[in-house]
This record gives sequence, C-alpha cells and structure tokens, in this order.
Amino acid sequence: MLVKRDRHTSFAMTEWFFKGLFTIIILLFFAGSIHAQRNFGVVWELPESEQQALDQLSTFQETGITILELNEQPSDRLWETINQYNFEIYASLGISFPTPLSLARTDSATAAALIQKAKAFLSQPSVEKLKLFQFGAIEQSAFNTAASSFFASFNNLDNIDTYYTDHQITDTHPPADFLIYDIRLHSTDLDSLTIPRSEFIGGYQYSPDPKLQGFLTPLKRIIEQTSHSPGKPLLFRSSQLLSTIENNPQLGNTLRAFASTPNAIFPVPEESLPSSRKPILPTIVLLLVWGSLAMHYNMSPLYRKSLFRYFFGHSFFVNDIFRRHIRTSVPAMLILLQHALLAGAVLYTLSTYLWSPLGLQSLAYHYPMLEIIISGNEYILLLVFSGIFLMLSLIAIFWLYLSNKYLRSLTQVTTLLAWPFHLNFLIGTFAIAVYVSWGSIYAITAATILLLFVFFCSFIVAAIDLSRAVVTNKLRYLSLTVGLYLLLITALTVWMVGFNSSVWEVIYLSLKL
Repeated sequence: MLVKRDRHTSFAMTEWFFKGLFTIIILLFFAGSIHAQRNFGVVWELPESEQQALDQLSTFQETGITILELNEQPSDRLWETINQYNFEIYASLGISFPTPLSLARTDSATAAALIQKAKAFLSQPSVEKLKLFQFGAIEQSAFNTAASSFFASFNNLDNIDTYYTDHQITDTHPPADFLIYDIRLHSTDLDSLTIPRSEFIGGYQYSPDPKLQGFLTPLKRIIEQTSHSPGKPLLFRSSQLLSTIENNPQLGNTLRAFASTPNAIFPVPEESLPSSRKPILPTIVLLLVWGSLAMHYNMSPLYRKSLFRYFFGHSFFVNDIFRRHIRTSVPAMLILLQHALLAGAVLYTLSTYLWSPLGLQSLAYHYPMLEIIISGNEYILLLVFSGIFLMLSLIAIFWLYLSNKYLRSLTQVTTLLAWPFHLNFLIGTFAIAVYVSWGSIYAITAATILLLFVFFCSFIVAAIDLSRAVVTNKLRYLSLTVGLYLLLITALTVWMVGFNSSVWEVIYLSLKL
C-alpha cells in the first residue's frame, strides 16, 4: 500500500513538473512574440478639413498606427477621436534647424508662445512625449549649452520624456531624454545602409529620397533592419504613408500584421527601383557651351585669329583693341553668355556635392527669400548662378568704361574683360567631368575656387590693359578701378567673416545635414 502511494505521489510530481515546464515554454514563446511585434507611428501633417483629418485617423487606426507626432493643436473633436482610438501622442514644439545663436537670440514673445504651446499639449492626458527640436547643431558644445539654457525656462518639462529628431548621433547629447533617429535613405545607399543601435535612440523615422517614395522594397528593408529593436517605434510622414497606401492598398494590411502578430510577412510586388545617377543638367550645359564655341570658331575668322593671340601675343592683342580691329561686340558677348552658363553649372555641381536636400531645406528655413531658388527645380538654381555671373560681368564692363573717358567703345572693354574667361572653359570642363565620373569633392572644390579666381582677376587684368588708353592721371584711373575693386572685396570679406556669425552658423549647420 505504501509503495502504491509513493508511485502515485511520484507520478503526480512528474505531471506537475511537465505542466510547469510547458507553461514556462508557452510564456516564453508569447513573450518573444510580443517583443517581435512592431510599433508604428506617423508624423501627422494635419489637413485643413476636419472631416479629412477624421478619415485619416480612421485609416491610421486600421493600419496599426499607435503613435501620432503632432506639430500643432488639433480641434476638440479631433482630440476626442484621438483619445477614443487610444493613440499615444508625441507632441512637437515645431522648432527646426536651431543654431546656438538662434536659440540664444529668441525673443521673449516667441519663447512665451512656445512655453504656452508646450503647456497646452501637456494638458492632454494622451501626450506622453515632447519633441524639443529637430536637426539642430547638436555636435557643437555651444549649441548644447544654449539649448540647456533655453529649455530651462520650460518649467513643465520635468514630468515628461523629451526628445529630438536627427540623423546623427554625437558623444555629447543635448538636454533631452532620447533621440528619434531619422533614417535618410537614398538610392545610392539602398544596399549598404547601416542603421545605428544605441540605448539613447528611442525610435526611428523613415525619410526616403523622393525618388524612393511609394516603393515598398526600401520600406521592407527598413522594417527588417530596425527589427533588432521592435519596441522602438518607426515613424512615417503621414502624407508619404497615405500616398503609398493609396497606391499599394496591401501595405495597410502588412503594417497591421506587423503591429499585431509575430513573424509577419512583408509581401513586395516586383519593383524596378530608380537608378542612382548624377543630374544630367551640367553635362547638357557643358555640351551646349562647347558646341557653341566650336560653331563660333568655325564661322568667325576674326575669332579664330584672336582666340590665342590674347594669351600668346597679349600686347599685340591689346593694340588691336585700341586700333579697333575688333569692332563688333558679338564675340565678346557670346563669351560672356557661355561663361555665365558654364560657371553657373560648376557652382550648381559643387552645391549638389556640398548640400543635401535637407541642408538646402535648412537654408530656406532660416532665409525664406531663398526658398524659391532652393526649393524649385535644378534649372532655377543653375539659372540663378548663371545670372549672378552675367550680372557681375555687366557691372564690371560699365565700371571700367565709365571710369575711362578715353575709351571710344564698350566693345573694347567687353572684349578685354571676356577673353580671360577662355581659361574657365577648361577649368569648368574639368570640374564637370570629375562630377559626372563621381570624382573627388576636393578636386571639384579646387576647380571652383580656381574658376572664381580667374573670374575676379579678369577685372584687374582688364583694368590694367585699359589703363594704356589713359593719357593723364593713369594712377587715378587704376585707383578708381583696381584700387576700389580690391577695397570693396576686402571690405565685403571682412564684413562676411567678422560680422555675420549667425549666417555662418546656419551655413555650417546646412553643410552638416
């Protein structure tokens, strides 16, 4: 009887052991499944229509979105709907591209409005995080000091987690609790993108190149590469997400599956992603300039005879000008136009290397007058650069002509000013060739500096050549031209370097973005 009881007890203990082990395995499985589920959110750009906003909230909820980042206060009706859907709110103060001086010089009215905005957001129970700024000069210690001082006046930030958005991580963090890392995806780094991991990163934001918007393959890769931190939210821009869902309705079901079930599958249709290539506009300009040069050289015997005479028989060339052997200004005006186009293309080329679209956006944010130039298409930017070169050339022509009463024709001035620009045709060709072949930024920068040097020195050389026509007071003429010209450049340089620190902070920030 005792033996049977011991056997029964042993069997019961074994049964309870396996039941317990099975329960632990089940719990571990579901725990892993919970961690594998994703957390999605949107940076919500509030539409003007309240009904449209309600429809978007419904779409977000059906898609598995749980987080809304708000930049402005919704209406009471929208707040009620937001609370019904149990959205978690990341509120934003709306500060973009701050620099140390822009924070330090914030006027009291703007600061008071930001404090009131934060207070209004924090009065809502669904607001759990507060975004202080995005894309600031976080690598500068002066910025972190200015930010700490600026946000210290926000007395209601002690009881809420604060964050900022940026696409870089620094050793010294601004006064915030975490970072939303902005994933800027371009077609050139689609296969080599590495997303950083850090405890300071509290989430990610998907910011694809405009060429990649609407494609599902890049989005799938981002979701896969951020799977190491499923608890950290992945944010999308609302307009981009809604547009992609409209074109690919299955995306809504896919995101909802990732947000609610473990080991979800991301089906992707067969897509042909846009190739990464340099803009062809500089190449077109280069071919246009050299084509017109070849045509001009072939059709004008006078141009053929004078082209190399300037460089290899300079004194004879100048004498020909004063004797009016070249009476027409057409060759010189063609050179001015060709040079303006090519020099503008070179500056455009350098700007595309130095400034990312986000960097250009920061310039337009601080200087709205640049928005038409920067935010437009590439043709506008190149035409602006070319227009600047042409305008400065025309100013130089009239300056040299009006300062010398012995000159009989504008053609003399135009020809002597324009002929050195032939050197820039070679320099500009080199710069654009390096650009098209994905060459070094240092080579393009050096070529651009050399091109600008030739451009500015052409005035001095032309003034010295034209001084031969001055019978008396030659020193006065050189003082009114070369002397005043150098004084003006020196004064402008000193003013730009020494008295525009806020401008340089903005430029530095734009180059880092």
